[in-house]
Amino acid sequence: MKRIIIFSFFLFSILNNFLISQTVVHIEKAGTLKDILISLKIDIDTVSSLKLTGTIDARDFKTLWGSSTNNKESGDLNKYSNDVLRNLDLSKLTSIASYKGKYGTDLQKNINGHNWNLYTVEYKEQEIPAMAFCRLNSLENILLPNFITKINNYAFSGLKIKDIVLPNSVIEIGKYSFQYCKHLINLKLPHQLVRLEKWAFAYCNSLTSEITIPKTVRFIGTNPFTSSKQISKIKLEKGNLNYFSDEKDVIYSADLDTLILLPPYFSGEYRINSTTKDIRPNAGVAIDGLTKIIFPDMLKEIKISNSTLFNNSINLKYIDFNNLEKCASVTQSFKNCPIDTIRVKQRIKCGTNNLCINAMLGGLDKSKITLLVPTDSIDVFQTAPFWSEFGKIIEDNFDNTNVDNIEIKNYLTVFPNPIKNSFTIKDLTNPAQITVVNQLGTKILNLEINPNQSIFIGYLPKGIYIFLVKTNHKNYTIKVIKK
Repeated sequence: MKRIIIFSFFLFSILNNFLISQTVVHIEKAGTLKDILISLKIDIDTVSSLKLTGTIDARDFKTLWGSSTNNKESGDLNKYSNDVLRNLDLSKLTSIASYKGKYGTDLQKNINGHNWNLYTVEYKEQEIPAMAFCRLNSLENILLPNFITKINNYAFSGLKIKDIVLPNSVIEIGKYSFQYCKHLINLKLPHQLVRLEKWAFAYCNSLTSEITIPKTVRFIGTNPFTSSKQISKIKLEKGNLNYFSDEKDVIYSADLDTLILLPPYFSGEYRINSTTKDIRPNAGVAIDGLTKIIFPDMLKEIKISNSTLFNNSINLKYIDFNNLEKCASVTQSFKNCPIDTIRVKQRIKCGTNNLCINAMLGGLDKSKITLLVPTDSIDVFQTAPFWSEFGKIIEDNFDNTNVDNIEIKNYLTVFPNPIKNSFTIKDLTNPAQITVVNQLGTKILNLEINPNQSIFIGYLPKGIYIFLVKTNHKNYTIKVIKK
C-alpha cells in the first residue's frame, strides 16, 4: 500500500506541473508540426509547456529540438538546441506514424562517423524514435501516450527529468535510452517488458527506486544499471524463465552459465557460481562495495569479448582467478581498482605466460600486487614472463586456507547430473539443507541431507532445477537437470 501511495504521489506531481499555462497544438497529418507552428506564428524556441494531440512522426519529434542554423535541416546534432521547453504532454496523441526519410531524429551514425550529411532512416509506428528528446536540454516533465511499444536508443539520454511513467504497452527499452538522466529519481519498469538493452539506465545518479525486472523479460543487455549507484534494490520477478537471481540479487542466465550483473549496491566479497562459464561485459563495473571477487574453479575461459568486467570498483582489492586460462579480447578488466592481492590455482610451465590474466590486469601496477601461487611452484612463477613482474610472490596452501583467504571447498557437485531418480552431493562434509527451486522461481521442496546420503526425487517433473544448498560454513547454488 505504501508503494502505491508513493507512486501515486509522484504521478500527481508530474500532472501538477502541466497545470501551468500550456500551448496546445493538434496535428492532423504526421510530419506537419513545423508547418503548423509557422501558420500559428508559434516560435517553438519560446514555448515552455506544450501539449500535442493527433498524429506525429519522427520529423515532428525533431521539430521540438528548435531551429537549426539558418532554419535549414542539418545532420549536425550540435546545431539543434531547445533550452526553453520544460513540460511536454504527449498523452493525448492518437498515434505515432511510421516514417522513412532523412529528416527524423536518428543522427547516431552522423555522430559516430562525424559525417554531417543527412541519410535515410526507417522509423516504425508506435515507437519513440531514437534520440527523440535528446536536444530538449531543459525538459523536466513528460507524459507519454499509452500505446507506445518501444523506446529507441538514446531517446531520453541526458535529460533533466525526475520522474517518468512508462506505459505498460512498452515491450522494449533501447540502448542508452535513459543514460545520464542524472536527476531521475523514480522508475517502474513496464510489466510486459521483453527487452532491456545495454546501458538503458546507466549513470542515473539520483535513481533510488526499488526496481523489479518483470518475469516477461527475455533479454538483458550489457548492465542496464551501470554506475547508477543509489538504486535501493533490483529484484527479478518470480517466474522469469530466462534469468536467475541469487540471494545477493546477483543476476545470471537461467542455466547459471553466464553472470549478467552484480547490483550496484552490492557489498563485500562475491564468489561467482561454481557452474558459471562466462561473464557479461560490465557485470561488476563501479560496484563501490565490492571488496573481493572469486572466479569458479571450472571457469577456464571467458568467451564473450569484453573490455570491462569490474572496472572502477574502488574498493576491490582481491582477485582469485582460480583456473582461468583463456579470454576473448578481454583487456583492462580491473582498471581503477586498488588491487593488492591476486591468487591463481593453475600451475604453469617454465617460461610460460598467461595472456588472458595479463590482458585483464592491463593498466595496473603489478609491482604493488602480491601474487599467491600453488605450493612448490614459486621458482617457476618468479622466472616466467609477466608473472615475474609482481612485487611479491608467495606460495599459498590451497588445502588449508583460512577465512581471511579462500574457503576450502569452492563448489559442490550433484551426482549424477542429469538426475533420473536419486542423487548424492559430492564433497559434502557436513549436514546440509537444500531448497529446490523450479524454472518459475518457485520453491517446491525442502530437504535435509547428510554426507553421502542418496536422495530420491523421481517424482519431480522433467526440467531444470536450482538447488540452494546451505551448510554451517557456506551456501552453494547448483544447477541440475531432471530427466
